[in-house]
Amino acid sequence: MLPRMQSGSSAVRTTALIACVTTIIGTALQIWGLARQAQPGWGAVTIFAILTVLYVALSWFYFATWRNRAGLALSPKLRLLALCGGVLLGLLILAEIWWWAGSFSSISVLSSRRHWTGSDTLALASIFPDVGAIALLIALGCQHERAATEDSVSKMLSSATNLAGILWGARTAIQCIGFVSLPFAYFLFLRQYWIAAGRTPSLMELMRRPTQYLIETACLLIAPYVVWRSIRQRPKST
Repeated sequence: MLPRMQSGSSAVRTTALIACVTTIIGTALQIWGLARQAQPGWGAVTIFAILTVLYVALSWFYFATWRNRAGLALSPKLRLLALCGGVLLGLLILAEIWWWAGSFSSISVLSSRRHWTGSDTLALASIFPDVGAIALLIALGCQHERAATEDSVSKMLSSATNLAGILWGARTAIQCIGFVSLPFAYFLFLRQYWIAAGRTPSLMELMRRPTQYLIETACLLIAPYVVWRSIRQRPKST
């Protein structure tokens, strides 16, 4: 049992470190790409600030998980939730990469392939944090052993988990409200507005991006939630 516990905890800590590095790299690339595209103003500054706070909190959570040497007491339901989140996020990223790579192909023999743009840099940068999160979620889902509840976790992990859970939980809630209200807005005034402008996007086309962002945000919230549930079962250390 002891070798299995060490192996499982080691896998979680290793993937947490990978997630921390990929999140930092991805966030830096996203901010750099947005800075090149965005017009100077308070709107751009606000977007940069929100993006930085969210991903810094997530990076701190990953770093604290790596520093924590106590095992995580995960119930079968929590492990299943983490595993399902990792698989779902992985499928989402594969679909997004497939769609993104296909956008470079020429429409006909007479048309040329499009060139790399700033939007492609942002699309590539957004994948980095997800790759690390997928690895960590799968490691949490595959951790079959259950740590002893008397093992304590660090205050850093407890604080980082609470901060990441609050911020990403709030983001998920806001996106859920926008996702639910979008169909009503579409039929009330957006459809008529686009028809007057000469465009008629379908509701499915309009919902594709919000659906993707909502699933991605919810999956990134799973790791802090799972660790938070685990921490509640053990005492904190100084």
